[in-house]
Amino acid sequence: MPKNLTLTDMALRSISQPQTSCSAFAALLKPFFNIFLVSLLILTIFRLSLLLAFGPWESLSGHTSDLLRAFGLGIRFDAKLLSILYFPLIIPLWVSAFWGRNGAPSWLKGVYRWWGFAVMLLLLVVGIVDIFYFQFFKSHIDILAFNILYDSNGEVLHSLWSDFPVVWVAVGLVASIVGLVLLTRLLVRRSCPLCRHTTVLTRALVMLVLTVLLGFLARGTLLDRPLGPSHTVVSQEPFINQLPMNAPLSLQYAYKHYTASIATPTVENQLRNGGFSTLEEAVATYLRHPTDSENPLCALIDTTGYNPLLDTLPPHVVVLQMESLGEYYMGFNRGNFNLLGALADELTHLIHFPNFFSCMNNTPATLEGMLFGSPFHHLGVSTQYAKPLPYSAPWTYKRKNYETWYITGQRLGWRNLDLYLAAGKGFDHIEGDNALREFDPQAHVGEWGVHDASLFKRIWSVLQASPSPKFIYGMSISHHTPYDAAALEPYADSLQIPDSVTRIYKTDPSLARRSFLAFRYAANQLGLFLRELRQSPLGQRTIVAITGDHTLRQILNVGDDPLANYAVPLLLYIPEQYMPKYKVDTTTFSSQNDIFPTLYHLSLSQAKYLHVGCNLLDSIPGHRPPAAVYTNTFAMNRHAFAQWTTDYYATRNTLTGRLHHDTDPTPAELALGAWGRSYMAVMGCFIARELENANEVEGWLK
Repeated sequence: MPKNLTLTDMALRSISQPQTSCSAFAALLKPFFNIFLVSLLILTIFRLSLLLAFGPWESLSGHTSDLLRAFGLGIRFDAKLLSILYFPLIIPLWVSAFWGRNGAPSWLKGVYRWWGFAVMLLLLVVGIVDIFYFQFFKSHIDILAFNILYDSNGEVLHSLWSDFPVVWVAVGLVASIVGLVLLTRLLVRRSCPLCRHTTVLTRALVMLVLTVLLGFLARGTLLDRPLGPSHTVVSQEPFINQLPMNAPLSLQYAYKHYTASIATPTVENQLRNGGFSTLEEAVATYLRHPTDSENPLCALIDTTGYNPLLDTLPPHVVVLQMESLGEYYMGFNRGNFNLLGALADELTHLIHFPNFFSCMNNTPATLEGMLFGSPFHHLGVSTQYAKPLPYSAPWTYKRKNYETWYITGQRLGWRNLDLYLAAGKGFDHIEGDNALREFDPQAHVGEWGVHDASLFKRIWSVLQASPSPKFIYGMSISHHTPYDAAALEPYADSLQIPDSVTRIYKTDPSLARRSFLAFRYAANQLGLFLRELRQSPLGQRTIVAITGDHTLRQILNVGDDPLANYAVPLLLYIPEQYMPKYKVDTTTFSSQNDIFPTLYHLSLSQAKYLHVGCNLLDSIPGHRPPAAVYTNTFAMNRHAFAQWTTDYYATRNTLTGRLHHDTDPTPAELALGAWGRSYMAVMGCFIARELENANEVEGWLK
């Protein structure tokens, strides 16, 4: 070596000359790409499986380009996930690009192997769970998945065991783990021959490009917002819009929503979640008129009109939250496929609203939404459960001298119901499965508690006990997996399921049959109760409202129509002396937040109440609900559909009910979405204020 060679010259020469001792870089780079690409393939296979298993092929014809876009976008979501999960593995690559002359040590290759194994196992397990979750709920893993955390009695786990092939899935999973062990060993075995003779500069450039590429893929887009759920809309067909998202990212977003739902709500975070700058803006959007800027929440306090009949002869009020009573099942009432039983004969005596949506998508959240106007999913099992809610429906009736009851066949320890409902929610009496067993020693008991026949017997007994006005909230359980109420239905031998129904099965035929029979049992018991009530003197002074807690999406593939998937019936029994004297518009699009405002106007004179919704029976059309709102997801009326969580806006064909996706939403669609967001934000703000200072909020009643 020349003596006059400087250190700088030596460094430049080392960079420019090939390095034959860079085997560590070569030994790690190819395995990195191998495990990345195989992981990408696993996620793509799950996406394809979702399409093949649940795709509504009749409605997908003509949407080939949309499917290709969905799969292309799905690869971007997959790359986003994998770039994050595998990003730590580029650190050894950076080190080996400058140092690693003796090859990669075996322990480092082991890190790559077992890291890849762990990631692939995660993809496999979450992907399998997501497939079965999609089969039941027709969506990827969402916030509902975390309900199992509060299943204190194990009923959900028992339902999973009885309804899904858990053993075969476990066997397949074990076999897959063995396969992954062998696969990852193969993927990290060989190095990249092209990388064995490269300069330091070349390796540094390769790593720089790789690092920047992974960072870009992790963000997913060059737009203002990173790639997320709002980017998944690529088609007019809602099912296609489910394809881009993968299971692990769905789980991550669900957990994010879950943690937000159990955090202590504040006015500020509810406004922020709804996209509103001020409380005045949110309340004005919800009420559709300007409000007092000093205390906008006071504008939510309404008062029913004066009615002397209600002062002298207040009616009993019964609200029945029926398990999985979906509107779609209400049409199964023909020949030997009659799922309504005695309820079919009672429909002529009821007002039936078919374009009606549940306020939430699971049983306890629906209960909270109806009784308290709560937009939250888990208030009953949060740290806020013991705080009073003075504007609850039971308190509204209790202030008018009603005796208030909550009756269910469910175990009261489930979801903390016993403590939650007893803590300042306005109920005088709370009865669950133990009380029903004591009341009816012959009660039939199933996986979830006492079946519905005993529930209706108990409600009838309470109504007969004294003439003082009673408010009763009853919750049924019988149409719930594992559908053990099917064994109680004598119609089982006569049930004949038509081909038009079996063709759209998405579950085991025996499970579908049990579901139909359990539905028939619950509907028949409801019909028998209504018949006995209607034919008795009590029927002249008892108002009954019946609705489902949510639909059942586990059994049938009903396509993407929101009504078929999410609509529940509202059935009203109103004695003649309390019946409005004008024609009722039953085609109104509405939801369960409108039930109690309707009942207040039917049953209470000059009563103050929280404006959680509108009076469905109001004689002025402008005072009726402007739309239905379904959870914190979408709003819908006759003409439009707005899903603000994914920026999906559509025009609705009033003749066919089909939705036509609008890439550029109309002002009416944007206004519909804003109204839906405002409902969730305003109710969240009101509940937050109640939880913060119930005494102050109760003072607004005076």
